[in-house]
Amino acid sequence: MQNSIRETIKLVSCFSVFFLVRQADETQKKSLIKTIVIAALIISLYSIYQYFWGYQGTLDYLKEMNSDFILKSSYAKDILITKRSIGTFPSPNILGGYLIMALFLSLSIAESKDHSMVWYLAPFLIVTALILTKSMGAWLSFVSAFIIFFLLSYKSFKHKKIMALIFFIFISLAAFFITISRQERLLDLNDPQNSIIQRMGYWRAASGIIKNHFISGVGPGNFHEVFLNYKVGGGTDTRYAHNIVLHQWAETGITGLIAIIFLIWAFIKKAFFKSKYLFLAGLAFILHNFIDSTYFISQAGLFWWMIIGLSE
Repeated sequence: MQNSIRETIKLVSCFSVFFLVRQADETQKKSLIKTIVIAALIISLYSIYQYFWGYQGTLDYLKEMNSDFILKSSYAKDILITKRSIGTFPSPNILGGYLIMALFLSLSIAESKDHSMVWYLAPFLIVTALILTKSMGAWLSFVSAFIIFFLLSYKSFKHKKIMALIFFIFISLAAFFITISRQERLLDLNDPQNSIIQRMGYWRAASGIIKNHFISGVGPGNFHEVFLNYKVGGGTDTRYAHNIVLHQWAETGITGLIAIIFLIWAFIKKAFFKSKYLFLAGLAFILHNFIDSTYFISQAGLFWWMIIGLSE
């Protein structure tokens, strides 16, 4: 019951943010976009510092104190040893989900010609921080959103082949960096901590929950309460299905499934004609949530509701 109340309060908060942003005029919306980008720029700078200097300082301190903290915590080991930037967020993947939205918003400002040079630096710094999260899910969603938009708007682009080549080279280099730096966790399919294996386990468990609670679901916020009853094989416990559709269906049944599909469709239909950058920011976030859970984490999910409001 407490879980359901907590999730309901969270949803009401998200709706409130949406309606507040929706009521803003165009000048206020532009100011909000700038504020979001400035915040993302600060977080990106901190994430870059964290990667190059912060983590090493933490490791040196733990060694000096003879601490076995890293040995006791697989999460700490993944973050500190593999050097995945988290900024001020709970995990690299959540930071990645936030940054892909902020990146497209920063591009919308950089495209305007009446701004100072700092706005042109913002996309570069944000994308650097995004790379340093080493979040393959965030990068896949970023690339997928860009490809979808490119295909839908192909005729309106100038220098198509040059743009496609530059984009391909850039993405290939980023993917190579992430894969090499996390190859043990990404490529070893026998490792129960492998990201792909874990997600497949989460999806199988979610499918089992849906099969037994097809109509009504298990209630908002209760996925993790029943997860262990449906868990197959090894892997870690989880609060989320790491798939927005499966999670929503498992918790809220058919009604929740229809609601989330309608919400996604309504956003895509509205944002595509409103602004290509709002469309890409929201679409990348949606795609990310087919393999992750940032929609359900307020630190990132709240910004998606802002983007929905901005697209109105």
